[in-house]
Amino acid sequence: MTLPLRARLAVFSALVCGLLLSVLSVVSYGVLGRLLNADVTVRLMELTDGLHGYLRFETELPTVEHNNADTAQAAFVQEATRYMRIYDVGSGRLLLQSDGFAPMGLHLTPEQVRANRAHLQPFDVPTRYGRVRISNSAIRDRRGREYLVQVGVSLNTMDNALSRYRDLLLWLLPPALLVSAAASWWLAGFALRPLTTLASAARMVKSMLVPVSASATGNTLSRLISSVWTIRSPTHACAQSRRAAPSSGRSAIPQSPFLTARAAPA
Repeated sequence: MTLPLRARLAVFSALVCGLLLSVLSVVSYGVLGRLLNADVTVRLMELTDGLHGYLRFETELPTVEHNNADTAQAAFVQEATRYMRIYDVGSGRLLLQSDGFAPMGLHLTPEQVRANRAHLQPFDVPTRYGRVRISNSAIRDRRGREYLVQVGVSLNTMDNALSRYRDLLLWLLPPALLVSAAASWWLAGFALRPLTTLASAARMVKSMLVPVSASATGNTLSRLISSVWTIRSPTHACAQSRRAAPSSGRSAIPQSPFLTARAAPA
């Protein structure tokens, strides 16, 4: 079964629009994910570098000191120490850990502490509370002891934003496909409007040209030939009579059904 030209154009246009919308949705989701991921990494690095200025290693255990009267400092330290812990690289012992890290159960062995010190790269850890991105950084005290400082940020906000955006795309994609199908049908009709007008004009001209049958053509030609011979016969007779009597002052005019003479009065 062959679809009409307008239907084929509309289907093709709808498929192209649907493909473009799908690709745009996937690309936009990926771009949004990368942008949010980069923002989280930048914020994590800011927290990690800024926290180093508030760490003190005056005693056996490190401490965090800041001015409580400064609300900006207090807010920053609170955010930076929400997920924070410090290891002694030499012994692999845990020296300080925030309350946010404790329930996750992410304990490191001395070998893992040294491996994280060798690769100071942020990494993501899935937990029962959601994903957490953790940064590794090293710091030395005045005595030359080296410490591994881990600072983490929750990825729940980013994951929730991506999840909501994905759900929004899934909800909007079917209506968008319906709208694109309707628009494709209208555009196909608009594009074919000149051809439709031309086809209507051609059908009208064709309807005006009534075909002549073979018998009708033969009768018409017969009547035309008979009329021509009827006109030619008296004309030919008149010409002959003029040639027969050139010296007489009068020309004999033969009688014919087309030429009638009336006698002049005496």
